[in-house]
Amino acid sequence: MPVLQKLPELLYLKLDDYAYTGKEIVISHDGFPRLKVLSLHRLTNLRNMQVERGVVPELNRLEICNCPYLESLPEELRFMTSLDELKMVTSAKGASKLQDHVASHIISNIPSESDCSTIQP
Repeated sequence: MPVLQKLPELLYLKLDDYAYTGKEIVISHDGFPRLKVLSLHRLTNLRNMQVERGVVPELNRLEICNCPYLESLPEELRFMTSLDELKMVTSAKGASKLQDHVASHIISNIPSESDCSTIQP
């Protein structure tokens, strides 16, 4: 992630299946300066996602689909003024776990859809 997030012209990033096998995704300062869409699909090892405040300033859409062990969403999502859409597909157990970890107020402030169909950049 440290290398990818510094690519100045990256607009769309989809990590699927074995593209990322870590337990945590960290997006730190100056991360993804022009990224519009971040799509995380079937990352079965992913447990945590950290996003520093002020990074990914142009992110419009965040998709998190079938990441069954994700424990929480970053609090910083609340402060991303450009974020128009959060698409999330998870099990009932996963949704309950995310709500238990203070994510419900983050999700309630962002429009969402119920499926995770593929999107075109």
